[in-house]
Amino acid sequence: MECKNCSTILTTESNYCTACGGRVIRNRLTLKNLFEHISETFFNYDNKLFRTIIYLIKKPEDVIGSYVNGVRKKYVNPISFFGLSLTLTGLSIFFIKKFYLKYLGLADFHSTFNL
Repeated sequence: MECKNCSTILTTESNYCTACGGRVIRNRLTLKNLFEHISETFFNYDNKLFRTIIYLIKKPEDVIGSYVNGVRKKYVNPISFFGLSLTLTGLSIFFIKKFYLKYLGLADFHSTFNL
């Protein structure tokens, strides 16, 4: 096997190149692998964020019960999750008020309550 970055000969058991430190990728590029890579790179939660969201929708008692029982690495910290959710909700409201309020037919509602 050969390193894709520096062309150094590697053993079949190598996970990283000994010369350049590049990671050896054995999996073919699939949509699932691409999604996991993007979520790891940009969200830096190692898929804990998506796992937390999915399990909060499917089985919220598992997430809450696990956290109460001491599981800390499987899901996102509730305080961090709340902060992220609050930030995304605030940004959504800002963009709706700024750009889309007139298209939703809520312009009269906005002027009535001074939102």
